[in-house]
Amino acid sequence: MEILKKSLRGNPNLGLLLYTTEKFCLAPNWLGEKDEEEIKKTLNVDIIRASVLGTDLLGVFCVGNSSILLVPDLIFDSELKALKAVEKYGVTIHTFKTEKTALGNLIVSSDKGTAISPIFSKREKEELSEIFKTPVEVVEIDDIEAIGSCITITDERGIISPEADDNLIKKLEHLFDIKIKRATVNFGQSYVSSGIVMNNHGFLIGQSSTGIEIAEIDSFLRGLDE
Repeated sequence: MEILKKSLRGNPNLGLLLYTTEKFCLAPNWLGEKDEEEIKKTLNVDIIRASVLGTDLLGVFCVGNSSILLVPDLIFDSELKALKAVEKYGVTIHTFKTEKTALGNLIVSSDKGTAISPIFSKREKEELSEIFKTPVEVVEIDDIEAIGSCITITDERGIISPEADDNLIKKLEHLFDIKIKRATVNFGQSYVSSGIVMNNHGFLIGQSSTGIEIAEIDSFLRGLDE
């Protein structure tokens, strides 16, 4: 398990800027060569430079699993063209028509299940189920509707906000068929997906994270706490 403690342009909220799978990582167009090499080595991925809605907040606007990349339908044509680079990894891009464009903050998806915010309508829930072809559960954590900001997962493990209760964790463990642990990042930040970017090979964590936070997450992702 590779680990990289880092900021990008002084920003420790790496999960807002990056979106990763097991094969590629979407990164801002301004990403430097040194940063690119560090991310590639840590996550064992290729880098695809991109933007969404004229911003570098790729983790905020993008969500998906091993075969789907979902983006807001308001994405610019030039941005969508750049993202088509993911197709060589067997990933299909879907544009989703909704006013709730921060899809990465509102949805968590794996190949086995999808959790969505309660702010989506019944129609949108049905459409998301058709797109991801997985069971879809409506989830909120301690009245926080932005479920995607409170949890980040791989196909083996997940990190969730400390505010999540035992029943919710069991529900999500069943939905995603993974083990999930409460943790914080960036010196006590409970919106964990903002400060960590991870896959089965390694994880990037915000520069403000403490040694204890990093050690606990590392131990869990390695399965050493069992």
